[in-house]
Amino acid sequence: MIAPLLFALIFSCNSGADSNESEFRNKIKLMTGKYRVVSSTHELCEDAELIIVENDFEKGFFLGQDIYFGPFGAQGSVEEQNPNYCKFRRDMKFSKNKLTQVTELSNCKDKFKKDESISHKSIQLSENMVVVEIVESKLKCVYKRMK
Repeated sequence: MIAPLLFALIFSCNSGADSNESEFRNKIKLMTGKYRVVSSTHELCEDAELIIVENDFEKGFFLGQDIYFGPFGAQGSVEEQNPNYCKFRRDMKFSKNKLTQVTELSNCKDKFKKDESISHKSIQLSENMVVVEIVESKLKCVYKRMK
């Protein structure tokens, strides 16, 4: 009796995450276009275009030239070890209107130790607005869609 209930609970949690990702994907596709900065805390915040790489969401998307999210081929957490470089880990969390991405480089070879880092960034979507935050650089850009 408990096993079917536990299975149903786990399945419903996973399908909720998939549903959030699907809704976010659909929303970001609708929101591609040109944006102007209405508020910023960093020089990287400048008028920009939201584009999906090669019209393929799996490859990620850019807001301008410097703000990138993706790639999205694998859900949740991705971890890879390059024996000649560093260990790479990326976690993504979707909600209907927000994507949070954590990227970490660790266990680097001695000559690449300076590359070790962690980045927490998010993008939040609403009507004609986009808010991007990158925690480590104290970046917060608020964009409004151009008509």
